[in-house]
Amino acid sequence: MNKKKALELFAKASTPQELFVDVIEKLNSIDGKVDKVNKDMDEQLVHFIENRPRTESELRAMIRELVPAYIPEPEKGADGKSYSEMSCWR
Repeated sequence: MNKKKALELFAKASTPQELFVDVIEKLNSIDGKVDKVNKDMDEQLVHFIENRPRTESELRAMIRELVPAYIPEPEKGADGKSYSEMSCWR
């Protein structure tokens, strides 16, 4: 059974109140994930402010540490290089 069909069956079997509770639970779950990301970003910002780089090489090293935590590694592009292999990240 595919996901769409399962959701249709669930919607037919559920009362409006149950569907509302499900929506609220899903929103709470999303809020929790957003709060975690915000907390992580706040911690990173405080770390950056407290340890702000003095030179360009220190700044590049700090950015290199931060980027992988929030941006997945892209697949290799047309030129065969990924972002981590590009000279701007060195």
